[in-house]
Amino acid sequence: VCVCTPWQIRKALNASGQRQLVESAVAASTDITLKDGWEFATQFASDDQFVIAMGSLLGKDAAETREFIQLASTL
Repeated sequence: VCVCTPWQIRKALNASGQRQLVESAVAASTDITLKDGWEFATQFASDDQFVIAMGSLLGKDAAETREFIQLASTL
């Protein structure tokens, strides 16, 4: 399992040009738990259902999502 901070995931999303897609998906969601997770989580883990769902939204499978979180953890 790979883990990164909110700042790291946002930097990775900015660098990959995918930040707005995630922000828009969260804003459009009616799932308050998803919104709270994006706003208040202290870490993002590659095996978390929220992270996996967002990875799918970005066209990534579980392995690619894990790699993205791993990359983010280095930023």
